[in-house]
Amino acid sequence: MDELGPAGGARRDSPARPPAGLVDHAGQGEPGLCEAVLQVVAQVVGNDAAVAWAGARGNFELNVHLPVIAHNLLQSIRLLANVSRLFADRAVAGIEADVDRLRAYAEASPAVAAALNPPPSATTRSPPS
Repeated sequence: MDELGPAGGARRDSPARPPAGLVDHAGQGEPGLCEAVLQVVAQVVGNDAAVAWAGARGNFELNVHLPVIAHNLLQSIRLLANVSRLFADRAVAGIEADVDRLRAYAEASPAVAAALNPPPSATTRSPPS
């Protein structure tokens, strides 16, 4: 059972066996998948910059950069759709919350005490006269 995340509040009950050579130093499979997602993000950010630049260069409501805008937009949509599906199938599927461990973390969190205490303004008000 792999524990995911820094606190291990989620786990994968049946971890998929990564292909040989695709295990990083922490024992997690498919480190190349995360890099692929980051490469797609870099490409989409670049496409967005090109679309913004091309969109700002239109003159007299006639933008000769529409082919660039359309190409980059469609490429970004296709890349994001493909990498989202791949990431969901190979990295997210099978992850389940360890409810007992997460409940223990939540109950031990100082944020719970802060939420249950009244705000400082409510305790410093003077009584009505």
